[in-house]
Amino acid sequence: MSKYLIHYREKSNEDLTPFHNLGLLLQQMRQLEEAEAELRRAVEIEPDTMDYLHALADHYLRKGQGEAAARVAKRMVEKHPNNPLGHRILKFIESEMNRRRDQ
Repeated sequence: MSKYLIHYREKSNEDLTPFHNLGLLLQQMRQLEEAEAELRRAVEIEPDTMDYLHALADHYLRKGQGEAAARVAKRMVEKHPNNPLGHRILKFIESEMNRRRDQ
């Protein structure tokens, strides 16, 4: 990770975009534990931001952590009931659980 990103992350108290973006970048680099920490940090500081919630739910899905993804997706639906993303994630998780059960 570049020294610039680390410095910016440490100094940034208001703009959470770097945490979100860094988490997504780390995810692409397959540094999943570090990615999760950054994505969770953004959600912990701004728990109602849809982009941050979506990124964290997607991260959990990629790691095969359906229960964690469902918890985040439920928060998405709670906070943003008119946004279809949370509903889609919950529906996907339900269909995956049904598929696995039927195998």
